[in-house]
Amino acid sequence: MNQHTHKSESPGTTGQYANFKTNTASLPTAENLGNIQKQIATLQAQFALHGHTLQTSTRADDGRVTYTVSRWGQSRYFTSTHDLQAFLAQIGGVQ
Repeated sequence: MNQHTHKSESPGTTGQYANFKTNTASLPTAENLGNIQKQIATLQAQFALHGHTLQTSTRADDGRVTYTVSRWGQSRYFTSTHDLQAFLAQIGGVQ
């Protein structure tokens, strides 16, 4: 697993340092970004067949992607494609 240890000064006035790890294995790479886009396009089509719209948005501060599924003025929000697939199965979509 690709993990890097960084030191960040704590907000306290003592000047102590806190260690934290960043998991770079979960960050998208150029090779799997295309697969993710294809997966989202497929999910959008499957939701459309059931009368729902799927939209994605990316937060500016950290780049996290969130998903919104809407129908008849009601929306549900998701943070992973696994949750999207579970909801699609719940509404009658085949996964």
